[in-house]
Amino acid sequence: VSAGGRSDSRVEYGKTMKTEDSSRNELTRDDITQANRDLGNQGLPGSMFYSAIWLLIIFSTPVAKDWAYLSWTVFVLLTVAGLLRLILGIRFEDLYFRSPAGWLASYYGAVISQAIVWGGTTAFLLWQYVTDWPAYLSGFSTAGIVAGGTISLSTHLRLQRSYIVIILLPGIIACWLVPHPTAYALGILFLLAIGFLFAIGRKLNRSYWTSLENNRLLTRRAEQLAEAKIKAESADRAKSQFVASVRSETVIFKAGSINRWA
Repeated sequence: VSAGGRSDSRVEYGKTMKTEDSSRNELTRDDITQANRDLGNQGLPGSMFYSAIWLLIIFSTPVAKDWAYLSWTVFVLLTVAGLLRLILGIRFEDLYFRSPAGWLASYYGAVISQAIVWGGTTAFLLWQYVTDWPAYLSGFSTAGIVAGGTISLSTHLRLQRSYIVIILLPGIIACWLVPHPTAYALGILFLLAIGFLFAIGRKLNRSYWTSLENNRLLTRRAEQLAEAKIKAESADRAKSQFVASVRSETVIFKAGSINRWA
């Protein structure tokens, strides 16, 4: 990919990021790159967490026995998406600068894929086992997963909110379709969780970008101070050279005058 292509894709993504928060100052390419780098790094710990939790669910409940094909299909899908996130995060420096837009699209696709698979599977378990251990375990796991995802995706507000809705909305629909008080209660809890996580996610996103802007301003100020120091040292050296030159000329003049009088 040419340098011009990288520049255009970064500028285009910068326009998208600016629309997410109208109060945010104009973004630089370094800001966008750092945000994407942090997105990849923050997702590393939880990239394979989905697969591990799913194995715990299917082997500690009757799910693996009752729905063997579904269980292993979900595991494979979660693992593939998790490995993609893992590779994109670890090899950010190699892959991102080849195509920033391609890297971002791939990472978005991996995150949304995990959310779709997990959200749909949780809805299925809630529908099939509304008052049994598989439903409760998947519900508790979903609460922990979506909370962690809200934090790790705090750099990108739109991705964060899409993730929250995709992973929780199927469970809400499934709970409301099951005629049972427990299902209705879980559905209400999931709905309240969306509102709560939206508020927390917005705050995290603002805090992240504020800190990023502050770091940029501090870096710029440090560079200005360094430049001012260099200019001051250069001026001081010039002054010293001028004074030394004047002194030398004065000595020569006095010596010449003494010689003439002598």
